[in-house]
Amino acid sequence: MKIVLFLLLACFVACNSNKAQTPLETGPQQQATKVIISQNQSAQNDWSLSADKAEFFDVQNQVRLYDPVLIYSKEGTQDSTLKAKEGWYDISKNLIILTGDVQISSLPQSIKINTKEVYYDTNKKESWSVTPIKMKRGKTTLNAKGFKANQDFSQIELFKQKTNLPKEMQDFQPAPLTLQEALNEN
Repeated sequence: MKIVLFLLLACFVACNSNKAQTPLETGPQQQATKVIISQNQSAQNDWSLSADKAEFFDVQNQVRLYDPVLIYSKEGTQDSTLKAKEGWYDISKNLIILTGDVQISSLPQSIKINTKEVYYDTNKKESWSVTPIKMKRGKTTLNAKGFKANQDFSQIELFKQKTNLPKEMQDFQPAPLTLQEALNEN
């Protein structure tokens, strides 16, 4: 009886070893909730990535993220925030991909950007999107086919942009300067 069981087990292993499965087909190797991943330089956070849930695919060096929030910091102060429904962090490529209703807020630049997908290269400290975007600053709205920006969004290159300016001169107000003013803006 033990020999039959051993032969059945050996046959089962042999049959399964012929299939070339990727980690995505077999599922994640680890799962975690309330995850925070960050990169530090000079004792200051460059960025931190948090998610309600994460799935780790060890073979491909990737992390799937649910409800991720990417925060850029400058000298220990929160600079810009990117929120999405889903995302991936490819550790080997130093690439973070946020997808599904991505909302970007840059406090120093007082801008808000909405798009469907954003990439962030953690080495180059650059963000970009090739999907249509809507960017608001005060009452000015820009639509574009995509963008490329540095980490604090002080330099943004828009692709095929279209601008809608306010109709009234009094609507050309300076952008909010504080976190509280930025959060209260419509």
